[in-house]
Amino acid sequence: MKYSRLCFVELRRLLRKKSFWLCVILCCCTPLIGFLPLAIRFLPLTTNPDILSNKYIANPVISAAAAGGIIWAVMSLLEASKVHRSGTDVLTDAVSAPALLPAARMAAQIILSTAAALLCMLIWLPYTAHKMEYLFSLKFYLANYAVLLLPGWWLCMLIIEGLYQFTRKTEAAALIFALAVGCCFLPDVSYSTSLRWICPTVVTYSDAFPTYWPLRVGLWARIVWLSLALALYLLSLAAVRKHQRGLIMSFLRGCKQIFLPVSAALLVAFAVVMGAYQPFVDHGPRSYLDEDDSAFWKKYEDQRPVISAVNVHYTIAPHPISGTVSGTAEYQLKNNSGYKVENNEFSFVLNPGYTIEAITLDEEPVPFETLSYETLEQRETVFTLPLPCEGNLKIMYHGIPMQRRSTMPYLIMSTVDPDYVSLYHMAVMPMMMNIKTTSYGADYSIILPDDMQLLWEYKPVTEKEPYGSGKNIWHVKADSDYIFNLQAGRFQTRPIRAGGMDISFTYGRIYDDVVEKNDICSAVKDVMDYCTEHYGPAAFSEEDTLSLLQNSALISGGWASSDYATWMENILTPEALKDTERGASAREVFIHELIHHWWGGFGVIFSSDDNWSCEGMTVYSTYRLVKEYYGEEYAKKYYVEKWIEGVKQQDRNFFNRHPEYLDRLPKLLRDAIRMDNESINHYERLPLMLLKAEQLLGGEAEMDALMKRIYMKYNQAASDVDYFENPFTFDDFLKESGLTEEELQVDENFTV
Repeated sequence: MKYSRLCFVELRRLLRKKSFWLCVILCCCTPLIGFLPLAIRFLPLTTNPDILSNKYIANPVISAAAAGGIIWAVMSLLEASKVHRSGTDVLTDAVSAPALLPAARMAAQIILSTAAALLCMLIWLPYTAHKMEYLFSLKFYLANYAVLLLPGWWLCMLIIEGLYQFTRKTEAAALIFALAVGCCFLPDVSYSTSLRWICPTVVTYSDAFPTYWPLRVGLWARIVWLSLALALYLLSLAAVRKHQRGLIMSFLRGCKQIFLPVSAALLVAFAVVMGAYQPFVDHGPRSYLDEDDSAFWKKYEDQRPVISAVNVHYTIAPHPISGTVSGTAEYQLKNNSGYKVENNEFSFVLNPGYTIEAITLDEEPVPFETLSYETLEQRETVFTLPLPCEGNLKIMYHGIPMQRRSTMPYLIMSTVDPDYVSLYHMAVMPMMMNIKTTSYGADYSIILPDDMQLLWEYKPVTEKEPYGSGKNIWHVKADSDYIFNLQAGRFQTRPIRAGGMDISFTYGRIYDDVVEKNDICSAVKDVMDYCTEHYGPAAFSEEDTLSLLQNSALISGGWASSDYATWMENILTPEALKDTERGASAREVFIHELIHHWWGGFGVIFSSDDNWSCEGMTVYSTYRLVKEYYGEEYAKKYYVEKWIEGVKQQDRNFFNRHPEYLDRLPKLLRDAIRMDNESINHYERLPLMLLKAEQLLGGEAEMDALMKRIYMKYNQAASDVDYFENPFTFDDFLKESGLTEEELQVDENFTV
């Protein structure tokens, strides 16, 4: 029987089976797993549910890829073994070649699984679009199903059937497959960008600044693993038992069909090359403790820089569609040191993902060599200039910016996407090793799509001009030839005057309606004015201008310097603004997060345990601000009464009153109770204790004086003390307030 005819027969047979339709129904239900709170404990899902792309796309698709793949693997194994369990293989082998039936069955299963994936995608499409509202992107939704889910189902079927054809034992194939799946959830594999074959790793997506970086990496990994799985399957076809022979003899006879072993060998070679030369993560040390760039500098540490770059100009052109960057660095070299050039070998470091296309001096080619050692997103290139080493040096480079291996996959710093560009450190331009450049500054030209706003060192840039082809060219003149960060995307900037400073409030344009609806700009003004008056000026601001910038969720956390502060993307997401633990309204949630600039990572660094963290001081400060602006009754109803109710529920909980029984519960329930207790302690008991401290000290004025003293003494800019190593503790608070722990204890009978 011809192969095409056999495929059609298998399709018809499978469509008539109830087990097939059960498989389809179960697969369409598997995205539900991603919504289960306990799933995050067992599956390596994204852990930032405030980002809706994580909650409604990544987690359901990752869960469906793993669970659905296992379901299809079970069905494939049962179908493959059925012929041999029933003894009908003698009859089927008489109708067609022994290897033809498994090949036709696999083709039919791939076609039907593809149809099932499309059905699953269509079923969940309306729900996902409804829940994500204005943050939903159809293109991004389809890309996740195409890259993360469907190839995972194919992989599982190819692997399980390949294992069965080799072993001819259902139990052995199932055991090996189960071990392979289990390996994907080991700690060292779970967050690998390439080793987790059943479903690629996605730590987080971004709603405001969509990135396809995890999908690009996932697609690359899918191609590698599909190549290996297909190679295994092709070899297993050669191992199909023939003429009552065993595995070895059947395999040797099957290999006479030279197409099978040659194709398998080519696929394995292709996968090895693809894996070794992946363009996304550098080949530096796995641990940040082993990273060291001193090897770049050591050979030049005793060498006086003789050549200087008196004029420096960089042209940087990200290509959002391909995810690449093209750049040109130009230096006007001059020997103004008064010393003779003794060594005409020079070098620079650049992101390892970039290829040096050419180096010229006065338009003449210069010999160069890019070395293999990589670390800290850097790779060295050595070049030799003709004496006297003066003239116009030009370096041209192009490629995909690589991420730092030691931070993968938790931190994605440099990425180029259709709606967002972020370049850090040497992903922007080269850093010269032994040519003096820092004294003269540099001119930068950045070419971007005309719907993108450029941010330079976290601050908006205004100088631009049309470049043609739907692009603008932005011009920046900087005092240094080194830039820490360049970002571009659909940003919106609003000017605010508050706290004695001119503030540029910059956020993703997609949240513009949220900012308008919740009057976020006035919230920024209220927080800056209130906290500056009551606690002191922001520790991160040393000037009269300040840039407040919303960070992409890909860049975990936020940070601050003398004239800017970044804040996490999820502060403006719908899920975060609904969190009643942080405030009674979306506006108050944002106020809470902004107050963390005083009590938290930017101001006073707090120790954190089950009973103490920066959240207590932040929630109390939010309450005081709300009380001042909205009135005492509002603050009491939505804050104090809520705290008292939380403490009451905690104190009345059976397992809190009888902790000896807590250890008898299953670990999952114990952890859930402890996490609930920690949340109540941080967000409700601690603020209530601070309110009691206010009463004991004599009132709000005395409490304000205490908090101002704490802030001015313990904020990061107050002294040379490393407060990350020595954070502000509960004992420090007791010492500063003169109160005791016993005096601050609260219960459900506490009254205002």
